[in-house]
Amino acid sequence: DGGYPEILKLSSPLEKKLWFSSYISTYIERDARDLGDIREINNFFKFINVIAPRSATILNKSNIASDTGLKDSVIDNFLTILEQLYQIKILRPYSENISKQFIKSPKIYMIDTGVMSHLLRIKDENSLENSHYRGQLYKTFICNELLKHLTFCSDDTDMFHYRTNDKKEIDFILKRADEIIAIEVKASMSVSKKDFKHIIDFQSRSSHKVFGIVFYNGNQMLQIDENNVALPYSFLF
Repeated sequence: DGGYPEILKLSSPLEKKLWFSSYISTYIERDARDLGDIREINNFFKFINVIAPRSATILNKSNIASDTGLKDSVIDNFLTILEQLYQIKILRPYSENISKQFIKSPKIYMIDTGVMSHLLRIKDENSLENSHYRGQLYKTFICNELLKHLTFCSDDTDMFHYRTNDKKEIDFILKRADEIIAIEVKASMSVSKKDFKHIIDFQSRSSHKVFGIVFYNGNQMLQIDENNVALPYSFLF
């Protein structure tokens, strides 16, 4: 249902659908018009619908342009507006001198999983379990929870994504001073040490102290070794 308490008061899928449709057309459209020069609001709505299935993926503007027919300058403008409206988060890539070639492109995340689910026609637990975007939705949820928790940190903590040219990927890197938390997100009900393989590879190469976490859909905390732990999603709330 996302981050809006009003949704919890609605009982039927139709009521929720109407609420989100109204929210997008009323508040996002109004605020977007106030912030930017949007001449074709239909293009803006088309853009939001194209962004939703790309949440938790590498931001590929060429691919977006191909799907929308929009110019690069318009795409950049729409991205800026959605960031300013706190509808998306552009997550920078992490880099470190560890003999790896890093992907330099950022990732894009939607800020609210309720809006994302609405745009992807995910209306209940059953449609979530059967959705092609299930994994991306879980990653988006964890991204938003981490952003929320980082606002309470007394020390500055930066968040990145990690991806190398040889396909080593970690969903989130939290860095504060010389310490790092590397976080992977799994939609599965179980977890094993192989789910930590990219984190363990990163730990062996990084000059920083790195603690690894895999969030998963189970209900128990599992200690993999002294530097790695699996946590259920419920740990965050």
